Amino acid sequence: MADSKQSSDSSPLPPAYSSTAISTPVSTSPRSLTLTLSQDLHRPPLFTSLDFSQYQIPGGRLTDDHVTTVTSYESFSRDPGALLQLMQEQLQLPPKLLVRIRGTHLEYGETKDDFDLTLNLLPLLVSEDERWSYLKLDPSRITIHNQPVSPEPAYDMTSADLETLTRLYCEDPAPLKCFTLKRRVVNFDQDRVDGLIRTTVASTRYQGVVEVSFPTTFAEVAVRHGAEPKASFKDLFYWSMEPPPKKDRTMRYECAEVIWPFANVPANEAGRCCAVQDEQSWWTSWKDAVRNAVLARRTGYVTLEDRMDVAMGVVVLDSGKDWGVSK
Repeated sequence: MADSKQSSDSSPLPPAYSSTAISTPVSTSPRSLTLTLSQDLHRPPLFTSLDFSQYQIPGGRLTDDHVTTVTSYESFSRDPGALLQLMQEQLQLPPKLLVRIRGTHLEYGETKDDFDLTLNLLPLLVSEDERWSYLKLDPSRITIHNQPVSPEPAYDMTSADLETLTRLYCEDPAPLKCFTLKRRVVNFDQDRVDGLIRTTVASTRYQGVVEVSFPTTFAEVAVRHGAEPKASFKDLFYWSMEPPPKKDRTMRYECAEVIWPFANVPANEAGRCCAVQDEQSWWTSWKDAVRNAVLARRTGYVTLEDRMDVAMGVVVLDSGKDWGVSK
């Protein structure tokens, strides 16, 4: 990220390139778009408080779906102080909430992609004024074989804090164990955004199938200890005839969850206030860029560059006829 400590008006350097989120509603007029983009480029408000390098942890490996970061770094399973510090760092980091917009049609029974777009909503979870996230602990989520267990020695679990839970995990002699921190977004109006997206796509006269999804990546951090024993040749021989029901032998500490509110209350409730920007205002600032990307039949992220193109007058013209029609 560019250094935000550029100090004087005499500096020959351009303003720092920054985040895509804003905190005020956006007009569709060219002047308003220019002012909005100017705010985006000049103010680095949302990401200055996040250290993205902390998403990378010792021994960490990101799963293929980018949902969970898994580490078997031994210190985290033996040293309560190291695990507590890791969890305290990780609970400061939001999940990466995405919007995926995919359009497909059939050609002689085969599915063809027309466009596949992704937008990043992470900036809308981190207010520049105050952090809205909070930690929820549920000691009843210590389980083995999907059944709750009571730790030994006994603790007053009704008042257990994060320090207590990390100590319990590290002191647990179980050969297989896993401590998980989950991140979850609440009070985001998916139905509202889904409808706004479909209306914009329909305005291009697209006739194919539109899929709108909201995947959340970087949503879990899992510390694991031990490995499942390998099956013997005899086991594999019998399992090939009738595989046994799989037993989860791992002692799981899934008792910590960080809640990241998009707004203070769910949609349609009185007094609703968003952490950064409401869904309608956000879509107003992005819909023309998304419409261009749909008409261009693009694949990949829609970014601030696309909004800059809109502000500079770039318009992808529609063909004036229906498209994405199945054959």
